[in-house]
Amino acid sequence: MGLLYTPDHGYAAFTVPDFDEFMKRAVPELVIPEVRRRGNQTA
Repeated sequence: MGLLYTPDHGYAAFTVPDFDEFMKRAVPELVIPEVRRRGNQTA
């Protein structure tokens, strides 16, 4: 949709003016889930 893009790992940027304010109203409390390791991966 082009409203959000990730310029670098762990960062988000918005392409629509004031979209960040809309997101703050829509999702007032950010809940970040615990980081989980992936299953048995071999490199």
